Amino acid sequence: MVKFTLSKDSLPFSFFDEVGFSHQNPLIESIKEKYPGLSQKECGLVLDKNEDVINDVLSEMFEFIGYEIGEYELDESTGTWVYIDFEIPDLDRVNSELDSELKSLMREYLNETKLNIDFVLG
Repeated sequence: MVKFTLSKDSLPFSFFDEVGFSHQNPLIESIKEKYPGLSQKECGLVLDKNEDVINDVLSEMFEFIGYEIGEYELDESTGTWVYIDFEIPDLDRVNSELDSELKSLMREYLNETKLNIDFVLG
């Protein structure tokens, strides 16, 4: 079991780091599934080019994590910050769940939106 505390404004990326989850591969796999004519390298370029909109998809993912065990606010000189305590009973399971959830969110997003891929098509 792993326990840690993260600042809410750093999520979901800090959560991914804490549990050892690489979000790049599922994103590239989802892009490849939508655009099968692209190579892995081209899918990586598409990911880089569309990073801002894809990060918006990732920010939605935080709502589904479900491993929070507490939340509190801390007043500091720079403002009020929200911190969340997490407890992860099984890292392999949480990585598998994150992978599935990310692919599902990306499929939904890619069905609704056309990514900028023209630059790789030439």
